[in-house]
Amino acid sequence: MGAEIIDGKAIANDILDELRFRVIQRKDKGLSIPKLVAVVVGEDPASRTYVTNKSQAASDVGMDSDVVMIPESTDDSKLSAILGDLNDRSDVHGIILQLPIPSHLDEVQAISSICLEKDVDGLTDASLGRLSRGDPVHSPATPSGILEILRRTNISTEGSHAVIVGRSMLVGRPLSIMLSQRGSGLNAIVTLVHTGARSLGKFTRSADILIVATGQAKTITADLVSPGTTVIDVGTNWILDSTRKNGRRLVGDVDFEGVKTVAKAVTPVPGGVGPMTVAMLLSNTLSAAEILDGR
Repeated sequence: MGAEIIDGKAIANDILDELRFRVIQRKDKGLSIPKLVAVVVGEDPASRTYVTNKSQAASDVGMDSDVVMIPESTDDSKLSAILGDLNDRSDVHGIILQLPIPSHLDEVQAISSICLEKDVDGLTDASLGRLSRGDPVHSPATPSGILEILRRTNISTEGSHAVIVGRSMLVGRPLSIMLSQRGSGLNAIVTLVHTGARSLGKFTRSADILIVATGQAKTITADLVSPGTTVIDVGTNWILDSTRKNGRRLVGDVDFEGVKTVAKAVTPVPGGVGPMTVAMLLSNTLSAAEILDGR
């Protein structure tokens, strides 16, 4: 019997429906419409696509959105000033800096120019510090989306062994903190590993929940997964495919066809974690508006 295929898109749509209702309630009370602003530096086509998708999703739930395009030639001080101006605008509730940014810019400095209340990506030093002590303002969107997948599919984390493959600040490290904390849908025993592990399979086969965020296609194959494991694939990799009109297709970090014959449940790519990231980003934007209302 094959694995259950977890429909992240359907779960994300449920969350978006909930957000749409909450935005309508705000409007009925005469409160401001939550607004998300994305800052894009340079002309990277992928970044433009991601931002367009986020803006469309915001519009679909009744939120406002805007995109600030900045030339690639900008410097650190100019970028920080633009982000600082957005911090000061009362009509802006959430700010994201679309990554990656050009290599000549200081990514950490730029991100940390965003104020805590409007950091809906949850990536500033202040946000990550609050997260580490269990008191986040906005948790990073992709880890939050993964936790929602687990909660809404009734996959218990309580006392379970969660193995995370990948140690990035976007996914692996914050997720390891979140899963290990006390609380409903948390309280897991967490192991954080990476592809340089001497015996990766020793760790992955011990997992009750295996989360893969390596940025490399087919990092995890069927032989690295034990029967009954829930596998969450965070990866987005384009590979060549001559059968497709554009000559390529999107795959995850997991060998989906092989792993689905072993695992208890698995997320597909596309249609798994990706839609959840956008949904949680908008959830954070609505929460930011509610926080700023109370100022």
